[in-house]
Amino acid sequence: MTRLAAASRRFILLAAAAVIAGCDIGLEPRITKGQNAELNGDVAAYHLCVAHTAATIDDGQSPIRDVATAAMDRCLPVAAEISKLLDGAKLSDDVKSRYLEELLASASRQSAIMLRRRRDPDWDMGSI
Repeated sequence: MTRLAAASRRFILLAAAAVIAGCDIGLEPRITKGQNAELNGDVAAYHLCVAHTAATIDDGQSPIRDVATAAMDRCLPVAAEISKLLDGAKLSDDVKSRYLEELLASASRQSAIMLRRRRDPDWDMGSI
């Protein structure tokens, strides 16, 4: 398995954990099970897009934060789908805003971790 594939696999597992834990701000009672399933799928697709894009554009020299930000910018159409889904749910603007903020923060952190591990396989998660 290549380093990229191993890093991507780790990222996908971390992203799945973020979907389950990191972006849960109490939406369940306010959205249907179908909406929740679609939301989880869109969130997973967004995290995957960010991970794949970050790995693709990383030159190994640019600051990790810049690469993660550029990847997130390129995945804005996927994030827009999440925003549309949230708009379709009966949620307050505050809840939607907090959910999207947590989503972006989680994607930024997870892509930074993935890039750091990709650049330094022995990295111990001390700092990004």
